[in-house]
Amino acid sequence: MAQKTKKRIRRNAADAKDSILTESIRLFGENGIDQTSFAMIARATKVTQPNVLYHFPSKEILVHEMVQRILIHNRESVEALMKPGDSGREKLDKYLLGNLAWAKQYPDETRVILLLYYYATFRPEFRDLYASILKGARGRLEGFLQCLVREENRKPEQSLELVAQILHDWVLGALINHLTTASVRLSAESSLRKKWSVLLENID
Repeated sequence: MAQKTKKRIRRNAADAKDSILTESIRLFGENGIDQTSFAMIARATKVTQPNVLYHFPSKEILVHEMVQRILIHNRESVEALMKPGDSGREKLDKYLLGNLAWAKQYPDETRVILLLYYYATFRPEFRDLYASILKGARGRLEGFLQCLVREENRKPEQSLELVAQILHDWVLGALINHLTTASVRLSAESSLRKKWSVLLENID
């Protein structure tokens, strides 16, 4: 009896690349970066492995493009809550809520960012990429903090750059807890918001 060959789906280049990115995020989120092979990605997307390598010749290139998509989704989740005329405090609150919404809607993307955080500690090829993510996120928080201290006439002793780092680290910690601790879930949104408010009230 002749063996059945696996059916490959014909797609145009843009659709194929989009599908590869989608499945790569899922597989990396489920299995890790080193544990996910190009062969696994090809099987998941129903294209040939050379086709995957045509679009993404290395894992480093693939991770870079995955991160760009993830950052777009994260920013969209935050901006969807923002309104013209929001105060600095409202922008900060919505930054937290937007990140929680993103983590709920895109759990695999959340895992990939946290994996990147881990890999950046010992893989130089990912260190600069993660540093750029931190710089962008903390810079955005610092901008919201500038609005807050101006509107509320506050004079913090600490630099807003440092405060932005602290707030970002807190959000990162909340996401880690969500993924690693069964008893902590992002559904406990009110509790997280209260803690966030305490942090903002103690900006001195």
